[in-house]
Amino acid sequence: MTEFEDAVDFEAKPLLREHGVRNETGREIQDAAIQVAKNNPEELAKVILQDRGIDIEDDEA
Repeated sequence: MTEFEDAVDFEAKPLLREHGVRNETGREIQDAAIQVAKNNPEELAKVILQDRGIDIEDDEA
């Protein structure tokens, strides 16, 4: 969770600031994260598999 919060604080929020957005809500951040996962289901699955220690490179061969 700390890595997620750091990514939001140090990468996403500065980009929002560059575009004049200074009042984003926690809900907006959460909704956007869910949207990214929804639009990238294969990446979502790969992260879960990697977190479980499953080597997906072997499965693709």
